[in-house]
Amino acid sequence: MRNSQRHLTRRQFLLTAGASATALLGACAHPQPGPLPTAQPHTVYLPGVRRDTVLTPIASQTAVPTPQLASSPEPTPRPRRTFPVFDRPTKLGIAVQRFRIRQIMDRIIADGHPRVVKIWDDLGAAAEIKQRSPNTIVIGHIHQDYDFQHAVASGATDMAAYAADFVARHLNQYQANVGVDYWEGHNEPVFEVDWKMEFYGQFEAERVRQMAAHGLKCAVGNFAAGNPPFEQWQAFLPALQAVKQYGGALALHEYSAPTLNYGYDYALGEGTLTCRYRMVYRHYVPLELHVPIVITEAGIDGLVSSERVGAGWQDYTDYWNKIHLDPDVFWAYMDQLQWYDEELQKDDFVIGATIFVAGGDGHFVSYEITGDMGELLAQYFMAHPSG
Repeated sequence: MRNSQRHLTRRQFLLTAGASATALLGACAHPQPGPLPTAQPHTVYLPGVRRDTVLTPIASQTAVPTPQLASSPEPTPRPRRTFPVFDRPTKLGIAVQRFRIRQIMDRIIADGHPRVVKIWDDLGAAAEIKQRSPNTIVIGHIHQDYDFQHAVASGATDMAAYAADFVARHLNQYQANVGVDYWEGHNEPVFEVDWKMEFYGQFEAERVRQMAAHGLKCAVGNFAAGNPPFEQWQAFLPALQAVKQYGGALALHEYSAPTLNYGYDYALGEGTLTCRYRMVYRHYVPLELHVPIVITEAGIDGLVSSERVGAGWQDYTDYWNKIHLDPDVFWAYMDQLQWYDEELQKDDFVIGATIFVAGGDGHFVSYEITGDMGELLAQYFMAHPSG
């Protein structure tokens, strides 16, 4: 569950891995934010419109609007541009903490049909998602009070027994929510020593096997942005072998700041934060274990960056204006998300990525993507239907 504990998790990550992340970013060949689409005229092909019909672009507004926060979710009428065109359907979706804003289900999901949606604990929404957007892939996460780090540090070594207990605690919820396609386990584990990763790889492999016995699939890993360290992937391969055998996916988080492409090397087509999965699959995971990947959290997050201005995307709008991104702050973020989407299109093994967060609590107000941003996302999804 996404609550105040998530901030603690991120800060713990910074304490244990921040130094190495900073060094990696400093060594990147392109440390400054790279080129992103700007407010240039575009054409767009909308559903129901012939592909040879070119729509007239609408001029962008020049004033910098104030982002609509979760407390005021209704979008306001405002001038807007049209979307760039690419041939493949979108791979973007949304991460939802609570379905407390009707726009999330009624507009973004029911009208937009996003590629993937992640939900925390509000699991009853999974059935409605499947009813209103049947092809949307649903990732489920149940908040749990297990502390894996403490368990292994205290001497737990039987990962089959640990996984059995873990699965049994939540089995009724798993079986009652058939709309969920993949189930996550622990959230954003970061291991300061390699031997803990060895146990985690064993645990995830056992969780996959035991969930498969109940007809369920797992999203394994669920690693924090910039993690795990590359040298630890070897210890996690047993989990990928289990996914290969029983089905499922590898779950990763990819955040960056001050722009979404910060730390991305355009010459190599990979990055230390976003598109990090390419570095992992190219250099650290054997080809035969290239299982499907789902980015279960993505977006702007200053907690993972050495160039921190704030926390969520709403804290970066003044910075984006200073570096001459689109003066419309919603389009400035949308342009970055579209860049990321187009990168994901290039890798067939990537299922999709969910943008954090819709319906977040007060701790995540600067990450909130409902309101005007939600309307823009809904229009983007409709312009690039995922099926």
